[in-house]
Amino acid sequence: MKFLNTLLFVSLCSFSFAQQKTNLIGTYTLNKTKTDFGQVPQWVIPVKLKVINNDGKITLVRTVTDQAGTASDRTLAFGNNTTIDYNSPSGAKNKATVQFGDDRSTLTLSQTSTDASGQPGLSFKEIWSLTDGGKNLQVDRHVEQPDGLNYDIKLYYDKQ
Repeated sequence: MKFLNTLLFVSLCSFSFAQQKTNLIGTYTLNKTKTDFGQVPQWVIPVKLKVINNDGKITLVRTVTDQAGTASDRTLAFGNNTTIDYNSPSGAKNKATVQFGDDRSTLTLSQTSTDASGQPGLSFKEIWSLTDGGKNLQVDRHVEQPDGLNYDIKLYYDKQ
């Protein structure tokens, strides 16, 4: 009986801990002081990321700016799917895939594109992970451009 009580106690503690575990749902703002942009212009990096969970349907909202500093939101609504096809404002055809880690504290976002003429476009892979006990988001981004330029950048976001 003592063994069963101990087992029940450990199980309840484990369940409680799992419930309290942080996840990626939330809004994050780019921390420009921690991010090393290297040769990448700052305007190509999303200034804000938002992860929304609506009954298990995931939506990612990326706030980007253009060279003039005008902000706009790019929304990827995955619904019950892990892969979606969508067209960008430039006419490019994109395929985006999202995959959460088992505990929802990591996310991999991959995207490939084909420009309006059918030629390969920009592709990237991002690995999102929480740091500092869920207070910050680190994004490891690998980009391959059609002109052969490839780069890696580590982005830091603060949770709002």
